[in-house]
This record gives sequence, structure tokens and C-alpha cells, in this order.
Amino acid sequence: MIDTSSTKKLLKAGLTDEEYMWLGFIAGAIAKGLIPGEKELNTALKDLLNGGETLPGALSAAITSEALGIKHSFESKIPQVLPFPDEHAQDHEKLRALAELASGLNLGLALEKGKGMASALEKGALLDFVRTLGDIAKVDLDGTIDPEDLKSVLDYINEQLSQIFEKNQNYS
Repeated sequence: MIDTSSTKKLLKAGLTDEEYMWLGFIAGAIAKGLIPGEKELNTALKDLLNGGETLPGALSAAITSEALGIKHSFESKIPQVLPFPDEHAQDHEKLRALAELASGLNLGLALEKGKGMASALEKGALLDFVRTLGDIAKVDLDGTIDPEDLKSVLDYINEQLSQIFEKNQNYS
């Protein structure tokens, strides 16, 4: 599991909650070909996650830094792109992070570079993955989670994101 330094940076920079949703959104958007620090990604973040309000400077800088790190992880083919609580976190923290990541990824993966939010996704692997993420986002936050099952789910998500990133790099 990846440490939570990414979420701590965002919270310190002014994000009040749903930090994993924001990171999932960023990862999904980057996988779809949006570029960290460019207007298109910043506008999507502002419009979709911040109610249309401009992001404070410190938060914008922290998000850009995290986005660059996520992009670097994709480019370096690091198997665990997504930040996640470590094995010492309680189940409810892991389940909240998983649900938020899945929700954020769904939003980020619905973006089309140069076009904004897609009205519909074509049938195929991306749509199937988005539907699976929708199911993951509905996880019982008060439940328990088997560490091996969690690892399998995170490996699957990271693998799918890496494939989406690779595909979109070929079209950029």
C-alpha cells in the first residue's frame, strides 16, 4: 500500500474532506490524457469537485504536485499509482478511501481530452471498468475487509488505470 502523504498534503493545503475522491479524479483524468497543471484539468477540478469555485493557490499547487507525481508513476510503470491508507489503518478508513477513490476515478475517466465531460462512454473495456468502479464505490463503509481481497481490488484498479493511460499516450 502507498503511504498517505498525498492526502496529508492536500488536507494541509486546504482540502477539508474527500481527499481520496480528489486523488481518484486526478488519476482518472491523467489516465485519460489530461495534463497536470494545464487549464483543462484545473477547470475540471474546479467545476466538478469544487462547486465552480476557484481553488485556493496552496491547494492548486498541492494538486498540481500530486498530479505530476501520479503522471510520473504511470510513466514509470509503478504498479501502485493510487495513494491508499497503509495496513495499520482501520477497516472503515480503508473502505472510505476505496469508495472515494472509485467515485473520483469514475468522474476523471468520464473526461475526454479537449472535450470536457463525455456524455456517454462507448461500450467496451472502459465502460465495463467504470461500471465496476461504480459497484466498488457502493462498498459498505461499516463493513470489514479482507487484506487479500483489498489487495486484489487495488491491483485490478491500478492495472486498468495503467492500461488506460498507455492507450491515451498513444493517441496524444
